Amino acid sequence: METVFGKPLPQGQLIGESWEVADLKEGASLIANGALAGKTLTDAVRLWGAALIGTAWDSAERFPLLVKILDAQEDLSVQVHPDSESCRRHFPDCHSKDETWLILQNDPEAGILWGFRRGASLDDFEKHLQAGDIAALLRRVDVGAGDFIRNEPGVVHALLGGILVMEVQEPSDTTFRIYDYGRIVDGKPRPIHVEQAKKVMKFDWAENPKLAPKPLPANCGNRELIVDCPAYRMESWTFSGEIKIGGLAQTARVIFCAEGRIQIADGVETFEMRAGDTAIIPAAVQSATLTAADSARLIISGAGAHSLQ
Repeated sequence: METVFGKPLPQGQLIGESWEVADLKEGASLIANGALAGKTLTDAVRLWGAALIGTAWDSAERFPLLVKILDAQEDLSVQVHPDSESCRRHFPDCHSKDETWLILQNDPEAGILWGFRRGASLDDFEKHLQAGDIAALLRRVDVGAGDFIRNEPGVVHALLGGILVMEVQEPSDTTFRIYDYGRIVDGKPRPIHVEQAKKVMKFDWAENPKLAPKPLPANCGNRELIVDCPAYRMESWTFSGEIKIGGLAQTARVIFCAEGRIQIADGVETFEMRAGDTAIIPAAVQSATLTAADSARLIISGAGAHSLQ
């Protein structure tokens, strides 16, 4: 994160995550500029409510998206997340978690673990679990910069070492860890949640885990739909020049600058963004102009099944 995006990191510490947009008990983003500069995103939701979030998310008590940068410097734990139905039936104190990765940078041999090998079953899982080699049952997928991977609830997954990703997800920290390579943290192994995971994990096979972006109409540059699911919608915009985002009271828009630099102007203030920066355009903003002198790539996210124009 420091090398690629110039983000200042504490000396002598390994930092694996940056929570760019977060409104959770575990942590909340600090707003850098605008009318609420210096306040947390939790404060902003409390003060502005639907004017910030929009009306698309029913009874949203916190900001409905969590956006992270993940720097996998080593193989990360194999894990799975529940959906809302699993939470309702088995884990009433947990929240569903649907997420999508954009691969920002990767070492030449880096990859991910995603789902089980073709034909795998729960019996196979039990056998590999007893043998201590769960990773051998998982499917390894080679990835490269620009690839999008969606980890739907129930899909077992892990980032392998040497990958930098941006992640958009539901605002949940519910993770069931299945395998952690026997690592010791603070003198003991990290908790493993096999019984919980067995209630939610899926063995379905997907021919290609990588998402296929779909072209969308655009008056400037290249606009693509990445994901449109009940939890969120993601679009990719690559452009130089000027694009406008009109008022859409149903949803806030989260903008992640993946490449280049842009200016955002809302008629009152103008803000600069460079690669690695994240901004929120509140739902109540009637119009915002995004300007790039040279080519820039943005990932724009908001409520699912709603246009982000």
